[in-house]
Amino acid sequence: MNRLALLTSCLAAIGGSATLTMADDLQFETSVRPILKARCFLCHGEEDKPKGGLDARLVRLIAKGGESGSALTPGKSAASLLWQRIESGEMPPSGKPLTAKEKATIKDWIDQGAK
Repeated sequence: MNRLALLTSCLAAIGGSATLTMADDLQFETSVRPILKARCFLCHGEEDKPKGGLDARLVRLIAKGGESGSALTPGKSAASLLWQRIESGEMPPSGKPLTAKEKATIKDWIDQGAK
């Protein structure tokens, strides 16, 4: 049982209600990859030579990183270059910026261990 389900069960057992909205168990393929594909792959995956040397199509490639080193520190969004560049507004540099929900999904995924 995941943490959110366990907490919900505990609250129900003591007569409370659970209105938690924290995303739980985010997975790269279903939650994060679609965002990166729509917003990042043009520069970081679809080119023969990805910008900055970073290919964002797979978790292992994000972890490997590019010219600036690893872009991912699982469990620590603040230490992850991927999140730092997104949070600062530096990425994506052009086109439609990521929504608050997309940013939260990426941050939560990293904080949950980047599965």
